[in-house]
Amino acid sequence: MRRSELSTRPGERVEFPGTGRYGEAVAIDGIPVWLYIPKEHKTAGLGKPRAIPLGPKAQAILAPLIVGLEPDEPVFNLRQHFREMSK
Repeated sequence: MRRSELSTRPGERVEFPGTGRYGEAVAIDGIPVWLYIPKEHKTAGLGKPRAIPLGPKAQAILAPLIVGLEPDEPVFNLRQHFREMSK
């Protein structure tokens, strides 16, 4: 998962790879729903787009991890994690 594959607010568009179509986060009944659109996935070769909605619990986990990330940086950076653990 990379920062550029996540839409965390309405208006922040993420492209469905190779389609020219976009998805973005929405609010449903006032509850924000983020959207994760992976560039690579199991059925990508069949031309099937994939979007994974992320609710409040997933957002709570991801929010501190994505602060300050560059678009192509991985969200889950094991090197950084182990560096912080060894302090």
